Amino acid sequence: ISYQKELVRIDVIDKGIGISEEDLNKLFTPFFRSENVADIPGNGLGLNLVKEYVSQCGGRVEVTSTLGEGTKATILLDNDPYGINEEKYIIENTEDFVEELVT
Repeated sequence: ISYQKELVRIDVIDKGIGISEEDLNKLFTPFFRSENVADIPGNGLGLNLVKEYVSQCGGRVEVTSTLGEGTKATILLDNDPYGINEEKYIIENTEDFVEELVT
């Protein structure tokens, strides 16, 4: 996980069997499973759900892979998805703020 000014980046990397170029194009299709994972349990919904959730949060998912070497999935999220500038919320004079809360 890395944080940049505008972005939160999450990289998930494995050294598994990899995904073919052809299958990368279908990777986020519900219930799609590559032929080379037929003996591995699953239903083909995981990455579709990740993509949908990340999209709803205003982000995106990128996947690169090499057969026989592994896969890298990158989730990129807006570090300020609602346009909230934290500088707006800095309280200049905490004494005045506390006094307002008490009264």
